[in-house]
Amino acid sequence: MLALSIFTEITCQPLPQVRDGVVKPLICTAKEVSFGTICQVECLSGYSLVGPERKQCTPEGMWAPESHGEMSRCEGNART
Repeated sequence: MLALSIFTEITCQPLPQVRDGVVKPLICTAKEVSFGTICQVECLSGYSLVGPERKQCTPEGMWAPESHGEMSRCEGNART
């Protein structure tokens, strides 16, 4: 008897682009990534990160830490 194994790769959807910042590696915003992938958000000079700096694709195919549907963002520093 021949046993077949069906393997489905677990992936997460691409992360959105971050205004006034960048998500690294670039593949994180380009296409689905395999679970275990860690993506990092960095802000441009003069901007501060709001939310987690890193996101990881979980075995459930979700990004963690969960941000209630919101992506980390970069906000301009107030100038006085």
